[in-house]
Amino acid sequence: MAYDKALELQPSYMWAWSYRGNSLEKLGRDDEAKTSYEKAVSFELERTGLNTALMWQARGVALSSLERHEDAITAYDKAIDIAPDYATAWNNRGNSLAKLERYEDAITAYDKAIDIDPDYVFT
Repeated sequence: MAYDKALELQPSYMWAWSYRGNSLEKLGRDDEAKTSYEKAVSFELERTGLNTALMWQARGVALSSLERHEDAITAYDKAIDIAPDYATAWNNRGNSLAKLERYEDAITAYDKAIDIDPDYVFT
């Protein structure tokens, strides 16, 4: 797997761990995927200087994949604090809120994402 090669070169590369988890999950290798997601979220973004909206968004996706939805919402909130018009973060925040059955809050997040980018294809 290409991500394994990237991780040989840079073992603390959060994106590689996260995308590796995503690939493994799609292959049905859930235990390995979970391990990769856990590795991805183990890196402290602020400590490593990677305090960007995109990195917090990636952390949220990994946490959501681990079904740690409250933690994912916190990560999405940090992404949104950095980039308030980040439609993907708002959408994914809504997804995590829906998983927690906080539907009114989820709708608010989805509405915000749509307001920001009505042409975006949300998942």
